[in-house]
Amino acid sequence: MWGLEYLDFNALNPSISDFPMRLWPTIFNYIHGWWADPKLYGVSNSLKLWLSFAAPLCIVGTVFWNLRHILMEWRPFRKKEALHGDSRWASERDIRSGKGVGFVIPNLLFWEDSLVVHDIKLENYDITSGWRKKIGQEVYVWNPAQPDGISHCYNPLDWISKKPGQMVDDVQKIANLIMPEQDFWYNEARSLFVGVVLYLLAVPEKVKSFGEVVRTMRSDDVVYNLAVVLDTIGKKIHPVAYMNIAAFLQKADKERSGVVSTMNSSLELWANPLIDTATASSDFNVQEFKKKRITVYVG
Repeated sequence: MWGLEYLDFNALNPSISDFPMRLWPTIFNYIHGWWADPKLYGVSNSLKLWLSFAAPLCIVGTVFWNLRHILMEWRPFRKKEALHGDSRWASERDIRSGKGVGFVIPNLLFWEDSLVVHDIKLENYDITSGWRKKIGQEVYVWNPAQPDGISHCYNPLDWISKKPGQMVDDVQKIANLIMPEQDFWYNEARSLFVGVVLYLLAVPEKVKSFGEVVRTMRSDDVVYNLAVVLDTIGKKIHPVAYMNIAAFLQKADKERSGVVSTMNSSLELWANPLIDTATASSDFNVQEFKKKRITVYVG
């Protein structure tokens, strides 16, 4: 007891039945009495009183100051974040070396925001999809080559911008991904691909998909059909579409044949009905990944 042993404030005689003073520590009772009549206790006792009050504060303050960095790093005072920040990881090990169990699956169980999972064998889907649905995720499996045809659909052409300038840029980026080679035939094939896609985007009744591009290019007389497009709706399609298709039509027969062959070989994958169907529409919106919690397993 600070008071009885060090301050000798018998005149205060604090009582535990005195409410709410009984809720205060003893030292505050003494300060309350001193504040009411400081002359009653004299200089010596007043000094002892304030030292007894200040000393613990100084000690506690010193301890907190020395531990300030540790306290500031304490998790309750920090925003929740990933263990290693916003890092990107690449894990390379032999088959069956524990990459999935040790790295992939724990992230799928603990990460609560949107994810795209490259899951060729769909093992991660079998283990974690139920949990991700349980925590409120929209879960999709995009597996275009699934033999039984059971797959959600995703069509990259659905997300091409409606703005004329940005539209061309988006289609050109897709063309560069499909035909990255930098030689004459591929350059011409990319140009024609951009023209055909922009033409399909301008016609409401046309399916906007890679499969439709393949069907357009493998029609009975693609040269004649594209010429009819320019003659009938040339003013309604994008100027770049008109320009690229016209440039193709102006080439010699052998050159046109080479361009068509190069483009068709690059799009051979979409001649497969399974791939065509799985990329003809979209079941999920990639633009909503930040607004909603969506998980897509890519088989």
